[in-house]
Amino acid sequence: MAACPQKSRKLWTDESMHAAVISVTEEGKGLRESARLYNVPVETLRRRTNGTVHVDCKPGPATVLSKEEEDKLCEYLIMMADMGYGLTRETVMHLAFVIAEKFNKKHPFTGDSAGRSWFEWFSKTTSYANNSYTSATISLQSSIS
Repeated sequence: MAACPQKSRKLWTDESMHAAVISVTEEGKGLRESARLYNVPVETLRRRTNGTVHVDCKPGPATVLSKEEEDKLCEYLIMMADMGYGLTRETVMHLAFVIAEKFNKKHPFTGDSAGRSWFEWFSKTTSYANNSYTSATISLQSSIS
């Protein structure tokens, strides 16, 4: 049985990258010297010191909704659940699509709603799934059946 491949992306820490950027910009050290000293890739350090990429940039594509928009959506969903209107997954996905369209955000959504993978990510990364949404939706669905 073959072993799992080793992780080869982002083997450095944010602290080491910050220290490397400071050593280049403020202390005047060279890129290669700082990269070796703090064990960060030279090209990654170059992009962060040139300003092409922000120092705190995370790998991967950007999120569709900003943190503030996600928080407001969560607040709305929780408020609706507290009033007894548990919203379904399809409704939440449609609301995300409407927000993205209203603020002219570039999004990968097709049709008139966000995808299921977006919803799964949203419910994992926000306080939405941990609140009264689930119980309100389940009680609403059981009363309909």
